[in-house]
Amino acid sequence: MAIEILRGVPLDPARPVLTLGDGPPDDTYALVEDGVMRWQAAVGWGDHRHVPFREELIWPSIDAVVIGGGDHVHVLDRATGAVRARIAVPSLFGGLALDPGEPPHRPEALFIAGWRDLIALEPTLAIRWHATDLAIDGVIVHDVVGTVVRIGCEMDPPGGWFDVEVDALTGRELGRRPAFTEDYVGPLRRPPA
Repeated sequence: MAIEILRGVPLDPARPVLTLGDGPPDDTYALVEDGVMRWQAAVGWGDHRHVPFREELIWPSIDAVVIGGGDHVHVLDRATGAVRARIAVPSLFGGLALDPGEPPHRPEALFIAGWRDLIALEPTLAIRWHATDLAIDGVIVHDVVGTVVRIGCEMDPPGGWFDVEVDALTGRELGRRPAFTEDYVGPLRRPPA
């Protein structure tokens, strides 16, 4: 069975439209199974429609669709589109990463990256932990190994990235080291304003 969530699709006026979020719709989505649309949704990101990051994924083990943008993540029932949870992202949405887990080291989790923080969501949709103040302008989940989540955190844009490790079970920061990109000039080498 081929299942996909499509963004930016024209809404079918003959079918019901799920309305999510705040304000007028900014994005449209449709869940398609074997070429057949099962449901469609219109999402309004409200006061945070300016946030450029949007991401969606299917969470197979809990039979859900996850849609993130603005300052929220919506978790929807895959079969019906019914809202199962709405998770606030205080530092605004940056991205999603699904970790299938690695028993007995760590259980499955969905990581929700913000601009400054990272949230670990349990399959029950309870928040396992919320690590704050990891970055200034972006958190990216690279991978998870054993009980360590390896992330990139931008501390001095542009290019002032650090490789950071956090505990997958608690969110506690374990360490960080510079991982500057080639375009990074640093605060001491910048020309005066």
